[in-house]
Amino acid sequence: MALIDRRLNLSDFAGLGGGHGGHGGIDYVLADQYVPSDFFSGWSFYDQRDPTKGFVDYVDYNTAQSAGLIREEEDSVYIGVDYATPNPPEGRQSVRITSDREYDVASGALIVVDVEHMPGTACGPWPAVWLLGTGGGSKPWPYG
Repeated sequence: MALIDRRLNLSDFAGLGGGHGGHGGIDYVLADQYVPSDFFSGWSFYDQRDPTKGFVDYVDYNTAQSAGLIREEEDSVYIGVDYATPNPPEGRQSVRITSDREYDVASGALIVVDVEHMPGTACGPWPAVWLLGTGGGSKPWPYG
């Protein structure tokens, strides 16, 4: 995974929509764009027990939507955690999603996430973006 040690601004991405944008000898090609109106179609919902044995109840798409844990809005996507249920016996309902597509982060990828609000300390949330490369996690971090 390529780490860029300079600030990126919108002008850095001017060429992405048209194919290539040269930035310091590195060409980036837009592979995917997840937009609010169709965001969740590119992701699978993990609804099993937490493999790290956390006190959380990961839920499927329908449960998350009906519980208000996810929603697609005109210009944003909301992903949240159940913060209202007192002492849930199986842990707080939460959302864990995995992209349906794998990305080859080992050969250099630039992933841009625009986050409007990241929760601080509150009951239950652990916001994170995990990058697992190709191979289904069979390669050691940071390559898999």
